Amino acid sequence: MEIAKLILEFLKVLTWPIVTLIIICLFRPHLERLFRQFSDRLEAAETVKFDLLGQEVQISGTVKELARDRALLAQSKLAEASSSKLQIIDQAARELNDISADITGLKLLESKGPIRIEDLVYAVMTAIGMNRNRSYEHSPMVILGMRKDVERILWALQNLSYAKMVSDSEYELTAEGRQFFERVAERQDEFLTRFNMAKERAHDAH
Repeated sequence: MEIAKLILEFLKVLTWPIVTLIIICLFRPHLERLFRQFSDRLEAAETVKFDLLGQEVQISGTVKELARDRALLAQSKLAEASSSKLQIIDQAARELNDISADITGLKLLESKGPIRIEDLVYAVMTAIGMNRNRSYEHSPMVILGMRKDVERILWALQNLSYAKMVSDSEYELTAEGRQFFERVAERQDEFLTRFNMAKERAHDAH
């Protein structure tokens, strides 16, 4: 009787691994296609959202460009000189890992001169579609919350020497910042071009 119980417990332990293996074997082609599509999207997209253990993770075009700069800097022979810069980049990346960073940076790039923070906040809210729901106009806390996010982004850009405060509540990109966001804009344009080509191919296929 004791042996039978042990065998039963052993079989219970094996059940889920076996079921998992069967599911993987049965759906392997679909899973491979899914992971391949996700990998392509992660490589090409300027901003990707996905869930990781219940937490939403965002990869912005700004952070992707920072990652490229960081990789080049990490390979530099001037290890001591670059270590502090690497720390600054790592800290900034945590603050800029959001689509709002792309919108803020590109709005600053688009501007011919200094731009006020309320204009940046409005640009972000408009770009993410909050202007479709006019209820935010009656919610000062939403607007102030967005201002806090934009200020956080500007703080990170200033630490990178990519932006500067010109006067009270007015900001503009530095020369280095303009070069950086020109690269971000260029990669976004490349992606949009590929996206439109993919859309045309899908339309022709039908």
